Amino acid sequence: MFTGCINDSSVEEIKLEKGTLVHVGEAFRIGIFEGATLNDEKQIILQEDIMKGSYTSPVVKTKLFKELVASWNSITAKNSETELLIKIKKDEKWSQWFSYGKWSLEGERASIKNQRDKIAYMDIDTLVVLDGGYADAFQYKIMLYRNKANIDSPRVKLISTALNLSEKDETTTAFVSDDEWMKEINVPKRAQLNIPDIGRIICSPTSVSMVLEYHGINYDTEKAADLVKDYGAEIYGNWSFNTAFAGSRDLYSYVDRFDTIYKIKDMISKDIPVVASVKTKIKEDLEGTRMPYPDGHLLVVRGFTIKNGEEYVIVNDPATNDENDIRREYKLSQFIKAWRNIVYIITPNLYK
Repeated sequence: MFTGCINDSSVEEIKLEKGTLVHVGEAFRIGIFEGATLNDEKQIILQEDIMKGSYTSPVVKTKLFKELVASWNSITAKNSETELLIKIKKDEKWSQWFSYGKWSLEGERASIKNQRDKIAYMDIDTLVVLDGGYADAFQYKIMLYRNKANIDSPRVKLISTALNLSEKDETTTAFVSDDEWMKEINVPKRAQLNIPDIGRIICSPTSVSMVLEYHGINYDTEKAADLVKDYGAEIYGNWSFNTAFAGSRDLYSYVDRFDTIYKIKDMISKDIPVVASVKTKIKEDLEGTRMPYPDGHLLVVRGFTIKNGEEYVIVNDPATNDENDIRREYKLSQFIKAWRNIVYIITPNLYK
């Protein structure tokens, strides 16, 4: 077990060359531990007999960004919680610490309203730089809590951030052949609209539960919705809470921002279905949908195909009450316009 506290000035800053940071394992050795440590599995835990502790990352210098979405994967016993805090730097000035709210799998998870200072504000799961400006660094702190010293410590296995950069990374993936991504993954199908009372507002947990079942973890859809609910915003679509739930067992999960469809194709080539966020004004924006999605919608990308010379994306769209109507094929050109570039990655292995 690692029991040290690393805060040497030579390692207080690291540089992020791309838009996504994923910290696991050895990455946590660089930073400051207070009442916390790493266990043999390189997960952040509380020290023995300590009820509150933290790990603070080095300062992460980045390219210019205007938004940040953070993710974490924690295993929490009853009466234990984690809380992720983020601060950003703009024009050489640091913001306050912004909280993603205290989180536990079985507790009443809640985002925190009205978080704002002169640099940024928190919009549920997205930290937004004010006045159209850009930040160029951030730092995170993960807090761990338990009510009593004899309760198992929370175990934090992943922290991730996805940045909306001023310069997009439109790098394409070099596939040996189109056959690598032009295929279909057999993802189980689930409908959201046949769920009583909450059916119209649980596209996110329904999509997550489909991917979890694909990976061998089976939650009832209503139970999945209960375990992602944000009691602060009273929604089921908090991106960070959804990936925290998906990563609370044997998988890794985080929110990512892809600037190009080639990155989704790369995931499909590795047999990793992804949950994608789309938004449309009218049905015709994405032909074949049952309804428009003006407030945003989550669905599962399970493959790609070509018909009559045009590319199509194959999805499980949960916005139906008929399981025979879930698998859809949407024109890729329309999907790219509707896609908000946000995805959930849910995987047993982390792909760089």
